[in-house]
Amino acid sequence: LSRHRSDDLNMRSTWICSRNDIIANLGVIAAAVLVGITGSKWPDLLIGLTIAILFLRSAVPILKESTRQLRSQDS
Repeated sequence: LSRHRSDDLNMRSTWICSRNDIIANLGVIAAAVLVGITGSKWPDLLIGLTIAILFLRSAVPILKESTRQLRSQDS
Protein backbone atom coordinates (compact mmCIF):
# COMPACT_ATOMS: atom_id res chain seq x y z
CA LEU A 1 0.00 0.00 0.00
CA SER A 2 2.75 2.46 0.81
CA ARG A 3 3.95 2.38 -2.80
CA HIS A 4 0.50 3.39 -4.09
CA ARG A 5 -0.67 5.73 -1.34
CA SER A 6 -0.26 8.78 -3.59
CA ASP A 7 -1.96 7.31 -6.67
CA ASP A 8 -5.45 8.64 -5.98
CA LEU A 9 -7.89 9.45 -3.21
CA ASN A 10 -9.05 5.85 -2.80
CA MET A 11 -5.52 4.56 -2.30
CA ARG A 12 -4.64 7.43 0.03
CA SER A 13 -7.75 6.71 2.08
CA THR A 14 -6.94 3.00 2.19
CA TRP A 15 -3.40 3.75 3.33
CA ILE A 16 -4.58 6.14 6.05
CA CYS A 17 -7.26 3.74 7.31
CA SER A 18 -4.80 0.84 7.42
CA ARG A 19 -2.22 2.93 9.23
CA ASN A 20 -4.83 4.12 11.72
CA ASP A 21 -6.00 0.56 12.34
CA ILE A 22 -2.46 -0.54 13.19
CA ILE A 23 -1.96 2.43 15.52
CA ALA A 24 -5.36 1.87 17.16
CA ASN A 25 -4.68 -1.84 17.69
CA LEU A 26 -1.33 -1.11 19.29
CA GLY A 27 -3.02 1.52 21.45
CA VAL A 28 -5.69 -0.93 22.59
CA ILE A 29 -3.03 -3.45 23.55
CA ALA A 30 -1.07 -0.77 25.42
CA ALA A 31 -4.23 0.36 27.21
CA ALA A 32 -5.03 -3.21 28.23
CA VAL A 33 -1.54 -3.69 29.65
CA LEU A 34 -1.64 -0.37 31.51
CA VAL A 35 -5.11 -1.05 32.91
CA GLY A 36 -3.93 -4.49 34.02
CA ILE A 37 -0.85 -3.07 35.71
CA THR A 38 -2.42 -0.01 37.32
CA GLY A 39 -6.00 -1.17 37.86
CA SER A 40 -7.07 2.28 36.67
CA LYS A 41 -9.53 3.06 33.89
CA TRP A 42 -7.56 6.17 32.86
CA PRO A 43 -5.20 4.51 30.36
CA ASP A 44 -8.18 3.08 28.49
CA LEU A 45 -9.94 6.43 28.45
CA LEU A 46 -6.86 8.38 27.35
CA ILE A 47 -5.89 5.97 24.61
CA GLY A 48 -9.51 5.75 23.43
CA LEU A 49 -9.64 9.55 23.19
CA THR A 50 -6.31 9.61 21.35
CA ILE A 51 -7.59 7.03 18.85
CA ALA A 52 -10.78 9.04 18.30
CA ILE A 53 -8.77 12.20 17.63
CA LEU A 54 -6.46 10.31 15.24
CA PHE A 55 -9.41 8.99 13.25
CA LEU A 56 -11.13 12.38 13.11
CA ARG A 57 -7.95 14.17 12.03
CA SER A 58 -7.52 11.61 9.26
CA ALA A 59 -11.14 11.59 8.15
CA VAL A 60 -11.63 15.34 7.72
CA PRO A 61 -9.04 15.83 4.94
CA ILE A 62 -10.30 12.75 3.08
CA LEU A 63 -13.89 14.01 3.31
CA LYS A 64 -12.87 17.48 2.12
CA GLU A 65 -10.93 16.06 -0.84
CA SER A 66 -13.74 13.70 -1.82
CA THR A 67 -16.26 16.54 -1.65
CA ARG A 68 -13.99 18.70 -3.80
CA GLN A 69 -13.64 15.91 -6.37
CA LEU A 70 -17.38 15.29 -6.46
CA ARG A 71 -18.07 18.98 -7.00
CA SER A 72 -15.52 19.20 -9.81
CA GLN A 73 -17.16 16.24 -11.58
CA ASP A 74 -20.56 17.96 -11.45
CA SER A 75 -19.22 21.07 -13.17
